[in-house]
Amino acid sequence: MPQITIRVGDAKDVSQVARIQRASPGAAAWPEENYGALLNHERRVLWIAETEGRAAAFLLFDRLPGDEAEILNLAVDPAFRRRGIASRLLARLRAETASKIYLEVRASNTGAQAFYEQMGYRREGERKAYYHRPVEDAWLYVCDLSS
Repeated sequence: MPQITIRVGDAKDVSQVARIQRASPGAAAWPEENYGALLNHERRVLWIAETEGRAAAFLLFDRLPGDEAEILNLAVDPAFRRRGIASRLLARLRAETASKIYLEVRASNTGAQAFYEQMGYRREGERKAYYHRPVEDAWLYVCDLSS
């Protein structure tokens, strides 16, 4: 497994986050200029996973009341996929969350669905027309850490 450093990101990382997101069509697609507003929220956290001297992945999530979290976006640079980086980001989130973690996945993103299910998440519902560009339904997943 490669040497991976996970650090808290900030506005200086937006261009790298946007680069990774553009290379990840299954990830939530937000315009680069929206990340400044997304990060300007007291409960929102951006983690950057670095390896080989550059940003390889990011995880954007909200800390929710009741020691819960909601994953807003997770993407890995294609050059660094299948190296355990996303698993490391999720493991850290699990370690820092005591109750539940929520997320939505595109209905067509079967790879992400299989990954999250392997990581202990289970599908609990759907949201019609949740995604835009293109419009698509989302599956709601939950990882219950209290059981």
